[in-house]
Amino acid sequence: MATYGFLDVLQEELDKNFPFDYEISWDKRNHAVEVSFLLEAQNPAGVEMLDEDGEVSSDDILFEEAVLFTTLPSQQLMQKSISQSSLICRRKVFLVNF
Repeated sequence: MATYGFLDVLQEELDKNFPFDYEISWDKRNHAVEVSFLLEAQNPAGVEMLDEDGEVSSDDILFEEAVLFTTLPSQQLMQKSISQSSLICRRKVFLVNF
């Protein structure tokens, strides 16, 4: 009999209630699940903005964010992220410890 766990519930709820592009990554060794998602803000007025590379653009705005679910204590997680840069990237990550 197959088990129904956290990843199944997370996938089901995101499919039902989250209309945006997302990806679920399970890092079994580090006891972590990362949900990264892409949000788009439309710019119908064509307002020019300066991006992080110094380029001026009037395109729609894309935001990539992530939520990290983990069973590791915060202190241990930060130590791992420093020694293993693959666990937390250079973007803002929201941490949910359960």
